[in-house]
Amino acid sequence: MIAEKTSWSDDYIMWGISWVNLRMMLADAPGMSKKKKTTEVTGDELAKILGI
Repeated sequence: MIAEKTSWSDDYIMWGISWVNLRMMLADAPGMSKKKKTTEVTGDELAKILGI
């Protein structure tokens, strides 16, 4: 992930940056979380689903 974003070589990541700085970069990287899609079901739809 860091190599793709910064275009650094694997050698530079392994030997040119301290582990602490690399961990801070990963912690500060923007993240994305998926929200659960919830749908509301009306009473008539629920009755149809339950076969009532």
